[in-house]
Amino acid sequence: MAITPFCKNSPPQCPESPTGVTIGGPNLNYCFTAIAFDPEGDSLALRFSWSDGDTSAWSCFVPSGESVAMNHSWVNPGNYQVKVQAQDKNARLTAWSRPLYLTIIPEGNLKWRIPLGNDISFFSPAITADGAVIICAGFYDGNSYYLYAINPDGTLKWRTALDDESTSPVINSDGAIYLLTYWGTVYSINPDGSIRWRTWIPPGWSCTASTPAVNTDWVSYMGGDGFYAVSPDGRLRCQLAPGDFTCSSPAIGPDGTVYIGSSDGYLYAIQGSGTLANSPWPKFHHDNQNTGRVGGGN
Repeated sequence: MAITPFCKNSPPQCPESPTGVTIGGPNLNYCFTAIAFDPEGDSLALRFSWSDGDTSAWSCFVPSGESVAMNHSWVNPGNYQVKVQAQDKNARLTAWSRPLYLTIIPEGNLKWRIPLGNDISFFSPAITADGAVIICAGFYDGNSYYLYAINPDGTLKWRTALDDESTSPVINSDGAIYLLTYWGTVYSINPDGSIRWRTWIPPGWSCTASTPAVNTDWVSYMGGDGFYAVSPDGRLRCQLAPGDFTCSSPAIGPDGTVYIGSSDGYLYAIQGSGTLANSPWPKFHHDNQNTGRVGGGN
């Protein structure tokens, strides 16, 4: 007599945390997405727990690894945890996922909101003297990155196209806006959004987690593979290569000393002349030539 082999069906893998907004207002509809995977490639259905006493209905069955989106709104302000659960066609359930933490703030406290890109939670805004909010945002289609200026009432003041994802912007005392993109382009942008100049730091991967620091003498950057200082007219002033990779954001002291951290475990102090404070810098390079300035400059 033939023996029918026993085929074990494994439950789906526990989904990752859902994605969506992390702060919002009451009675506004927000979209959340989640993905789950099944070891056998079975189709899966997902449902969401909204942490307000409500749990969504199960979605229709979708292929393993395909995202599911659902909307929800919260009536009361407070802190909530959005979770997701999956089941396969044999009703094998996963545990609830890790939560996405969401804060619903009182309606009177939400002044305005404006959609700018897929995700701008990694960028810190800068504020101009007239109260405009400056921030970088991208749509991740490979060719749509912008620097935005938003008026205090939430309306768009201007936007300027960038060549890639950028650092958080900083604003100098003269109103000029500075930032560094992933491809190593340093931008100086006028208060009206026009490009004052662009310059390119030497080839190397740039860390957009590093926010520049500015003073009257130079704009300082930590570019992933080194420290770069650019003069206010767009010339590469100096290049210093720390001993290891770094995404540290530099800070400038009252005497002009620049302080930066490195993943080699050292905190470095660099004098305004471009030399390491208290000792010579072994990998110092100084370049007085403009490396690609575009525009008038000062």
